[in-house]
Formats: sequence, C-alpha cells, structure tokens
Amino acid sequence: MFMHRNRGRYAQAVSLGILTATLAGAAQAAEAGADTFVLVAYSNRTGGENLSTGDFGHAAQAVYAPSPTELTSDPQALATNRCVAYAMTGQMDKAHAACDAAVHAARASDGAAALWNPKSRHESDAASAVAYSNRAVLHWLDADVPAAQADLARARALDPQAHFIAANLTALKARQVAQNRIDAKVPVAPLAQQ
Repeated sequence: MFMHRNRGRYAQAVSLGILTATLAGAAQAAEAGADTFVLVAYSNRTGGENLSTGDFGHAAQAVYAPSPTELTSDPQALATNRCVAYAMTGQMDKAHAACDAAVHAARASDGAAALWNPKSRHESDAASAVAYSNRAVLHWLDADVPAAQADLARARALDPQAHFIAANLTALKARQVAQNRIDAKVPVAPLAQQ
C-alpha cells in the first residue's frame, strides 16, 4: 500500500490492492497469482484514513455523509473514495454510481484553469486517470471486458507513467489469458440428432 499526501489543488492517491478473493471469488484469486487489480483512493480526503488501514466499513460510513466542505472542495476525490469504499464493502451499485461520478467530475475539471498551467494540467490528468482506472476495475468485475479495456486505455493516455494503471493492464491481460485457457478446456457437447 502506498500513502501520499496532498501536494496542491488535487489530492494525491493511495493505492489499495484488491484482494481478488474478496470481490471475485477464491478460485480466481488462486489462478490470478500476483496479477491483482488495484483501486486507488485519496488518503487525505474523507474516508481515506479508513481506506488506507483496510477499515472499509467505516470508510463507507464516512463517505456516505461527508462534511459540506468536502462536497464542494474536491468532488472528484470524494467520488473516488466512495467508489473504492463501496466496492470493497460489496455495494456494487453504489460503487458504479460513485465511479461514474468520479469520471464525470474529472472531465468537468479538465477544462478551466488546468489548461493554462502545465502543472495543473498534469495533476488534472492524473486525477482523471485514477477515476478511469477505478471504473475499469468495476467493469472487469461485471465481466464487461471491452469497457474495462476502454477505460484503462483512456487512463493510460492521461497518465502513461502511473504504476497502478500498468498493474491493472497486466491483471486484465492475465485474466483474459486465464479465461481463454478455461474456454479452450470446456468441451462442447455435440448437437442432438433429431
């Protein structure tokens, strides 16, 4: 787990490795080995401390009722922490809504002042990459591989050096290879003669 604190307008992220057994089943976790997906949250925003210590239940409670300041100061970071907290507590409908909100908030912040300052632009792109990468993990959990690939491609375009994106791309490829092997081993029953 990597902890970072805020160094500017945008919050810095903390990577949280998903225990594949928690969200995808023990059989897939055993097959996956070290290729696990990574969700990213903000350690210095509402719920971040709980997320970084693995206290996902309290994180979900914290992000459910944030302070009024948090609602307006950094909506993308709040939505990102909601996405992670809800995903880790198995509240997948809420997690999807929060991930979509994080992507929407990231897109909204991509304009304005970020275009005028290269440092702000980089921070905005990094925040957007977090939102897209997290949403890609949820798409994978829903077995929507094309959507996961599209979101990871967008995340990589925004922040090509991010380690969590590379880890998620590796995990996605490993899952696809494993699924192809499983599909190849499943015998196809012959059609019944009529």
